[in-house]
Amino acid sequence: MEGLLLRGLWSKENSSLNRGDHPVHRPMPVIAATNRHAHPVRKADARGGASVNRRATTVKVARLYPVRKTDAEIHARTILRHIQLECAELTGSYVSQFDLERVYLEICDIQGWSPRHWCSVGRELGKLTDKRLVQRNGHRFRAYRIPRPARAKIGLKHGPAAISV
Repeated sequence: MEGLLLRGLWSKENSSLNRGDHPVHRPMPVIAATNRHAHPVRKADARGGASVNRRATTVKVARLYPVRKTDAEIHARTILRHIQLECAELTGSYVSQFDLERVYLEICDIQGWSPRHWCSVGRELGKLTDKRLVQRNGHRFRAYRIPRPARAKIGLKHGPAAISV
């Protein structure tokens, strides 16, 4: 009897819309539930605290032991040092990602390194220097600024004549 009743309630032939009458509001079946999260309560509202949109403050964490530099960081520093020594006229200017990738592969051949993916090396290079997204002739690419070399290092005199390879 119960199956017959449900079949009669929900069949298309027995629908009140097919008879031309006004729609009859029927009770919802047990399996249907209302949306409990129609108006969600924000965590901050529940705590009575600050707004959710507030950014978390960054915490500076000090390390007790030195952290080993990654291969990508070592490679990025080597690229910068190489360009600063070999192409001193380029310091202070931006160099395209394509040229830096080519120099990187040449340095890897000379040093005997296995080249890392450019994404990791470029990420570390961007941490060391300024980078910009440039568009030329309809192509977008990344350009990295080659900084001027540090003037005073331990054991070196000031000036460009003191730099030796």
